[in-house]
Amino acid sequence: MNLEDLSWQEMTLSEYAVAINCLHRKAEKKAKEALTFAIEAGKMLLQVKNSLPHGQFMPWVETNLDVSVRQAQRYMRLAKGKPIYRSIPLTNNLSISPQYKIQMNFEDIESRVIAWASARQIIPNSNALSQAIKTAEEVAELLKALNRNDTKEVIDAYGDVLVTLVIGAELYGVNLVACFEAAYDQIKDRKGTLGKDGLFYKDGSAA
Repeated sequence: MNLEDLSWQEMTLSEYAVAINCLHRKAEKKAKEALTFAIEAGKMLLQVKNSLPHGQFMPWVETNLDVSVRQAQRYMRLAKGKPIYRSIPLTNNLSISPQYKIQMNFEDIESRVIAWASARQIIPNSNALSQAIKTAEEVAELLKALNRNDTKEVIDAYGDVLVTLVIGAELYGVNLVACFEAAYDQIKDRKGTLGKDGLFYKDGSAA
């Protein structure tokens, strides 16, 4: 398929699959052009997602593409102007910023947690509600550890809470990082402050 001869808004689903796979392979092989190809793939993925009935997008990706669902979500984030690359120096060595490395480390651990849960059949045999209950149990353990000022147990409890959140989000079919970002978008413009009395003052006049 000659991608230059096609307007991607007018493609069939089969043509989208071929085109996205082609762009995905180019993104892997050509580091300097990766961002351009990834954004273009993301635009196509968004077009496909909007054209399919609710709940059909992820199965379509898994059936038709060489791209994982998680990678497809990254491409779409780029297409929406929410880059996963924080900074990309224009040098021969395409270095990655420390912020990006931090995000990749989280995503790497997230992927390992999902793989671990899948190997033990937690995914798909559990469900998001069951994992939410597990989250509540781990939060209770966190409260106990904080009350005892037990740093080792606090670290362990925070980690266990994150594990249950990752698994729960995966079972529900949402991306945990995207959820985190959505929550931040809701709170970023709030002006209130927490006073020394433990009360939250919406007008910012904390005691």
